[in-house]
Amino acid sequence: MKSIVFIDLMNYFKMSLAKLGESMGYPKLHIDFNTCTTDELARYCRNDVYVMVQAWKKWTAFLRENDLGVWAPTLPAQAFNAFRHRFMSSDIMIHSHQKALDLERDAYHGGRTEVFRHGFFNTRQYYLLDVNSMYPAMMKHRLFPTALVTYS
Repeated sequence: MKSIVFIDLMNYFKMSLAKLGESMGYPKLHIDFNTCTTDELARYCRNDVYVMVQAWKKWTAFLRENDLGVWAPTLPAQAFNAFRHRFMSSDIMIHSHQKALDLERDAYHGGRTEVFRHGFFNTRQYYLLDVNSMYPAMMKHRLFPTALVTYS
């Protein structure tokens, strides 16, 4: 049985359809949903679909022109596809050691989020740290194993 998958355009483009259309030169139409005719509503919907199709065409052209691999249903999956397709220099060896696999899977979904101090503070200088990007940053600058050497 075939299925239909609905994908939110905002998974890729973090802006409204109106802003996305404007950025490509396709303005969003205005409509009063309380007073519009069926023909006006159809024209409005067709214009929205046209903007979405143009965005997808530009996205897939970008992937093709930059040799970033096949299309993926989410932006993180797209980034992973691009990395594996164009930038990964060695194969990742998949082993069958179940205890090691369990540990690897647990580590992959790990992470900590906590507040060390809560309330109002007198200082005026604060820092926002993106700890989610620390792992890819370390992967870029450090060596990591691509195969299981040993497990104990």
